[in-house]
Amino acid sequence: MSEQVDQDNEDPKIKHLRYIVEEMTTTATMDRMIASFTDDIVYRVTVGPGTPMSGVPKGKAEVLPYLEVMMKTLEIVEFNPKEYFSSPGNQAVLTGAETLRIPINGEVFTVDWAAVFTFVDDDPTKIREILIIENLEPLSRAYAAQSAD
Repeated sequence: MSEQVDQDNEDPKIKHLRYIVEEMTTTATMDRMIASFTDDIVYRVTVGPGTPMSGVPKGKAEVLPYLEVMMKTLEIVEFNPKEYFSSPGNQAVLTGAETLRIPINGEVFTVDWAAVFTFVDDDPTKIREILIIENLEPLSRAYAAQSAD
């Protein structure tokens, strides 16, 4: 069943997220999302220490290389965005699930996630912060095992 959306009355933040996600699901690229970043973008992923994705990059100069590392550290096998939620303020949330593969050990796992997007107050097409909340424990275990060897 496809989701019916009244695009004329849709929150502009959600409309922009749909525009970004459409590209991600059809071309597996993030150009639209990257073009939406403010210069001081903050990109946070809930992952423990000891992985190439650990830490919180800030600003385009750190976030863009981080995204490249992220794509090499976790291969996306399947990406399934599910629901969009907006707040009266400058945030919106996208939920979904994805199947990921860890290249260093070949492990494949599926995880539910939520992404909290914070937009510039007066521009719902400019993203200043992204928080990805998901259980990446398999990634932490893989890198801990590699360090122990």
